[in-house]
Amino acid sequence: MTLRKLALFCVLCCLPLTPLHAQLYAQLYSDTSTAVDAVADTADSPAAVDAKTAPAEVRFMNRPVATFRATISGTTAETRARRATELLQRLPRRELTLPIDILHVSIDNEPMAAIRLGDRLLFLLAPEDAAPGDKRDFDTQLIEVQAQLRAALTARNEFGRWP
Repeated sequence: MTLRKLALFCVLCCLPLTPLHAQLYAQLYSDTSTAVDAVADTADSPAAVDAKTAPAEVRFMNRPVATFRATISGTTAETRARRATELLQRLPRRELTLPIDILHVSIDNEPMAAIRLGDRLLFLLAPEDAAPGDKRDFDTQLIEVQAQLRAALTARNEFGRWP
């Protein structure tokens, strides 16, 4: 894996380029090459997840998709939401009907889920993104995000079509 591919992966996942993301890339694509060595030392990188940020909502086609509350590897919830929204807005119509997958991953032993549309990674969710007081387990929340994303993508696909 090249550093260029790793940088592209981080952009698609709405994350900064850090050694933690090299590990995630290797997990998602079963790539055991020198990805982790291609990026600078991990000692200076921030913690994988920090739950001390203000919530930021991802909305697409005037529908809620997900709410981010955690800072992941130094990327605030607001930045993650902005990047995810921009990525959703740039999706070509031919990709709107592709399947939505949930990939369970971990960064520094922190469980997370990558939401993927076809082969395109849209965004990451962490258990810390859950609303305070929400008693549902992480998988149930992921299924809800998947359903909300599908509804928003369907609305975008049907927008501007004759009945």
